[in-house]
Amino acid sequence: MAFCSNCGAELKDGAAFCGECGTPVQKVSAEPVAVTPTEPVPATETTFTGTTTTVKPAEGPVSKKSRLVTLLLGIFLGNLGIHNFYRGKIGIGVTQVILTVLGFIFDIMGPVVIATSYYDDGLIALGGFLTFIGVIMIMVSSIWSFVEWILAACGVLRDKQGLLIKTWVD
Repeated sequence: MAFCSNCGAELKDGAAFCGECGTPVQKVSAEPVAVTPTEPVPATETTFTGTTTTVKPAEGPVSKKSRLVTLLLGIFLGNLGIHNFYRGKIGIGVTQVILTVLGFIFDIMGPVVIATSYYDDGLIALGGFLTFIGVIMIMVSSIWSFVEWILAACGVLRDKQGLLIKTWVD
């Protein structure tokens, strides 16, 4: 029985290359080779409890922002992006405000245009189009804030400096 000198996999008889890693077979040894990892292993701690495995991520610097405040702002004012202003992500917050406010303006303008159209087909179509665009804009902002709310609840949302917002209170 022969083993690859690079990865330690068992080689087929007469093989010119390792079937696992593709390394040319140069020197065949009769025993498995101890392999050292070539890539750095992430700093994780694994504990085994029965049949489940729990992996703890590496600890690092954490934001001073409150996860609870981020979560509550995301729940109650998420469409306006207020939680992003709190995180220091001003550009994202402004984008969400613009999407939501324009969406509501278009949703108000659509029925007004339809109501004042005096049965003009072109204006009725314009009113319907404005309403449709407004609904789409609000839906995009709502889904966006909902995803960020879930990320905040899971503790994987980051602040302006790129630090995780993990602590529940300041």
